[in-house]
Amino acid sequence: MKKQIENYVLGKSVGAGSYGKVHLSENIKTKEKVAIKIIPNRMFRQSKNLEKFVKNEINSLKKINEVHNKHIIHFEEILRSSNNTYFVYEFCNGGTLEN
Repeated sequence: MKKQIENYVLGKSVGAGSYGKVHLSENIKTKEKVAIKIIPNRMFRQSKNLEKFVKNEINSLKKINEVHNKHIIHFEEILRSSNNTYFVYEFCNGGTLEN
């Protein structure tokens, strides 16, 4: 059985970074594919700067969303559970942001 976070079903892992993993996921209501970055909450306790980085990322993403540019990945929402913090993004097929 696949893991469900609110309105999303987590799929396969499509990437990883210093603090967590990214999963291809699906919005249950709209059937839209999304990318969900998962950061374990224990990482916030291990890295003093992570909370600051996350706040900066959220603020930047909110500003970018106001632009509505088709060439910029859209940030959907942030979700939290007792174990993880989830960043929900528009899914962009074709590789990483570096590509």
